[in-house]
Amino acid sequence: MGSGQVQTEALYGTLNDFVIGGHQISQMQAIITNLDNMTTAFGLTVDGMLGFDFFEKGQICINLVRLEMKISFNKS
Repeated sequence: MGSGQVQTEALYGTLNDFVIGGHQISQMQAIITNLDNMTTAFGLTVDGMLGFDFFEKGQICINLVRLEMKISFNKS
């Protein structure tokens, strides 16, 4: 349940073979749900969201001018 009064189904699980930029991340927690209400609220398509479990994996640099995101993963 979000900030409103409407409930929606959400699936929670762990991605064991998540790969981004050739870098494999194990045990990535994920929630899968319908984001149509966010698309309506913000007036643009919301395909997904990244959370703390992703951002704690390294250093993230977001360049809003160039619309780029760079990731430097922690060695583990």
